[in-house]
Amino acid sequence: MNSLRNKGRDNGRVSNPVAARIIADGDADRFVSYFGLERQSDPGMVRVQVPAHPSYVFLLRAFVEILMLAEDFTLDVVTDVCVALDEVAGELIDSAVRGAMVDCEFRCDAEGIVVRLGSVCETDSPLEEDGLARIALGTLTDSLRTTRVAFDTVLAGYPIVVRFSRSRLDIDNRSPG
Repeated sequence: MNSLRNKGRDNGRVSNPVAARIIADGDADRFVSYFGLERQSDPGMVRVQVPAHPSYVFLLRAFVEILMLAEDFTLDVVTDVCVALDEVAGELIDSAVRGAMVDCEFRCDAEGIVVRLGSVCETDSPLEEDGLARIALGTLTDSLRTTRVAFDTVLAGYPIVVRFSRSRLDIDNRSPG
């Protein structure tokens, strides 16, 4: 797998029928080309940046699903990561300041996947520590960490980064921890 970088094009609208067909076909190379992503030299890592808008959650989910299937993750693990991604991205987007972007980084290796999502939010805790979302994420992932930075007056919000990981092993095959 080669790493990718967004070149700043805004072609990722979910309503785009060409994009939907590329995603449905599972053609990763066409997907990369169509959305203006560029391969980089850092193998194992993919970076994507999208506007903090609910319509882009589908794009992120499709992207990570294609990536993980290409890397031979099991369907159960892919599903867990996609659901966790939906939850984290949704919470960040709901809390994002106007005009914010969601920065995503996916790193795959022989052990599993690490997902990092970040945005500038209106609140310093888009994922409540004792909330239902946090509990659900705890069952879908192996680790979950949120990094909060003090209010940034230039960005007019709180820079928040949520990082989670998931091993390649199915939940039933994971050894006790």
